Amino acid sequence: MHRQVFRNVFLNVTTFLFNVVTGLYLTPFLIKYLGLDVYGILPLALFLTFYIGVITQALTASVNRFFIANLQTNNIKEANVVFNTAFCIIVTYSVLQFALLYYPIQNIEQYLSIPTHSIDDARRLFESVLLSFSLALLTSIFSVSLFALNRLDLIQCVQLIKLIIKFITIILFFEHHCIGIQFVGIAMILSELIALILTICLWRKLTPEINLKLYYFSKKKVGELSKFAMWLIIDQIGYVLFIKMDLLLVNKFFGAKESGRYSIATQFSDLLRSFAGLMAGVLAPVIMILHAKNELRRIVTVTKTFVMILSLTMAIPISIICVFSQELTHFWLGQDINIQTLIWIVTFPLIINLGVLPLFSINVAFKKVKLPSVLNILLALVGVFFSIILIRNTELGLLAVAAGFGFSLTLKNAVFIPIYAAVNLRIDKLTFLTVHVRTILFTFFYVCFLILVKSKLSGNVYGFLAELAVLIILGFIISIFFYSRDEREYIVNVLLDKLKAKVK
Repeated sequence: MHRQVFRNVFLNVTTFLFNVVTGLYLTPFLIKYLGLDVYGILPLALFLTFYIGVITQALTASVNRFFIANLQTNNIKEANVVFNTAFCIIVTYSVLQFALLYYPIQNIEQYLSIPTHSIDDARRLFESVLLSFSLALLTSIFSVSLFALNRLDLIQCVQLIKLIIKFITIILFFEHHCIGIQFVGIAMILSELIALILTICLWRKLTPEINLKLYYFSKKKVGELSKFAMWLIIDQIGYVLFIKMDLLLVNKFFGAKESGRYSIATQFSDLLRSFAGLMAGVLAPVIMILHAKNELRRIVTVTKTFVMILSLTMAIPISIICVFSQELTHFWLGQDINIQTLIWIVTFPLIINLGVLPLFSINVAFKKVKLPSVLNILLALVGVFFSIILIRNTELGLLAVAAGFGFSLTLKNAVFIPIYAAVNLRIDKLTFLTVHVRTILFTFFYVCFLILVKSKLSGNVYGFLAELAVLIILGFIISIFFYSRDEREYIVNVLLDKLKAKVK
């Protein structure tokens, strides 16, 4: 299993790095062709994709929970029932989302602040986004076989191909005078269609025993899957409110141009969340498989170590981005937009919020999702309420939105999530809270170190990036001293197992 985990991690990191490079390139590229106010529409459209995406994640997490249990126990008939029932649910959901969202999309200017000359293009963009994510919903169902077999490397290969196609298509459109946000939507449709075809081919090859036949559909299974998925969807809606509702508030209260500035500041946090999500996703099938085999002690060991690794690892780029926010935005965009304080407020709380992501898989595996789901919604609404109060009663501007949501999200992840996961695992309630303490201590020392050396760095972009790479390596070296002895031994043993497997 360790060997496959390494393969999964490698492909996840590769996909993430490509996503980072293309994202960093496309942001100034699109601003150049579209302007800041029109560019601000794109993140709003991607809010819709994010909403659909997290609901997809909730549905597939529910399917994975039951599908893995049946596949691991070789109950092929029941696995087929789960797969085909889930397929019918997804198709039904796709049709319903089209019906529900068609009118709002056709009248998008009534809900969002959009430049008058771009309203028609915005409609085409949102239509394309909706279609592309209907294709993504279908892809997610066929990918459950890959997830159940712990072949996240293949899932990420498809994801990487999709990103490459989308990136190339956008560049070709704009370089050949097809300029407009609607062409970004067309590129998304094309890339999702190819991803669906590739995933179907992999599904057919790896699990020939799983067939798409409607007579496997079970009304009883609809209830079982839907009941579990409903709580996951509630949880994910809360997650969407936490990390994307801020953009809608900015658009409503401050307009399209400020929405564009805010979206630039959140690019860093979005990339960090994506990377942490990919890393946490590596652990998800492992926990599901171990739970199906009733190996609870291994779940505890793996989870404790992985949460510590993710927390300390993510603290390094978070610290770099915050301390060098002015330099990074200047080199990236070629201009000073004065969003350094905003980047700090949006990004710095992630030292707490990202490390706990692997704990979500524990709640799913143990079917303990009701309480986290309700709390997620309540605290997300607290974030909205707090942000609006700050907007109307202070002069903080965009900072008010970032502070409101950052406070409520950090409150949830700092206290409730680590304690609830420990209770489900039947271990000491403070187990994961100590991870936060060590992460904060490491971040404090590392940030102080970065501030001390900041004035001595090169003003040349390539020299600056090389020096940042050295500082990141130093960060990893310093972080070693914040692991416990057992955690260091576990990491060394996993690495030795990997080396032995290569030698063989």
